[in-house]
Amino acid sequence: MQKTVQILKYHRNKFFQTRPDKEKPISMLITTIAATLYNGESDLFQSVSNISAAIPQFMESSKGLDGNYHIYNPIETSEEFTDKWIDHPERKEAFIKWGKAVYQDLVKASLCESRIQFSQRLGDVLGQPVASAYEHIGQINQSDQKLGNMSFDKESGFVIGSKEHTSIPQNNFFGEN
Repeated sequence: MQKTVQILKYHRNKFFQTRPDKEKPISMLITTIAATLYNGESDLFQSVSNISAAIPQFMESSKGLDGNYHIYNPIETSEEFTDKWIDHPERKEAFIKWGKAVYQDLVKASLCESRIQFSQRLGDVLGQPVASAYEHIGQINQSDQKLGNMSFDKESGFVIGSKEHTSIPQNNFFGEN
């Protein structure tokens, strides 16, 4: 869960880099929401995916009868993280935009785009070092697939660098130069 929160906060920092600092959601708000939505996922991508997908619904369930969002510190319940949103609705709107963007940027795009397109998107969203690391992992996986070192295990999924499970046929990568 800690890594999921770190990814969400990193995305938040990048997302608000060119926006007014006062609109940037506080870390405790993101941590509290993520902890509430965390379901014990052991897979980092699944955790980021599930939490970011559930943020809009969580926000709606946090609306009070007065129409305002009310999210409290779970330890100090008299502390409300969203109380300033009443006087500063731009902060609420900024959080809602970020909540939608984090899912779009980190999850939905990865499911709809090719590895290369997603790597470029990561560069735009999270910076070039993240995109380069993702691209490097993709190149290693492609190399393993070309060498026939990729297999599938029904319990754990893809196994890279092993031929001990159900082998995935080599790809000839026709069309490459």
